[in-house]
Amino acid sequence: MEKVLKLFFKILLGITLVLGVLILALEISTRRLNPSQEPPRPPKFLACDTTRYPPDQVKISFLTELVEKRREGSPIPPEDLDQAMFLVPGHDMVGINGLFCNGMIIISERLPMGARYYVARHELEHLFQSAGVAADYQDMEFSAHWVATREFPLGLIHTVISSLV
Repeated sequence: MEKVLKLFFKILLGITLVLGVLILALEISTRRLNPSQEPPRPPKFLACDTTRYPPDQVKISFLTELVEKRREGSPIPPEDLDQAMFLVPGHDMVGINGLFCNGMIIISERLPMGARYYVARHELEHLFQSAGVAADYQDMEFSAHWVATREFPLGLIHTVISSLV
């Protein structure tokens, strides 16, 4: 029974790695073939409308604490991401899973929990980049994907699947 579990774990890990490498390869090749083309986005997201979703000062101050935590070199556990996320209905975030605006990390409620962590970590990395506490990479979007994938590899798969569905 132990051998079967080890084999199952190895197969699951192999599939996860293959999917991760495939997604990264597609991301890199897309950027190299179309470096100047960004996906079209609406000029204003409903989730960033401050009359609809006023800034939550508690979450904003918590994100400031996370920046200081990162500056000190401390890791960011999932419990901190739970506190940092501001969830909004999926119909207010058409075409996107999450974003950083109005000083908050805004995540779509339609995402499963693993995908929420992945997207929240991705957006948090953008905050770290703008605060100057992230590693210095030329491609900020790729680096945010890379950091989020390292910390939540299954979250990447959940995000891709929920986006396709």
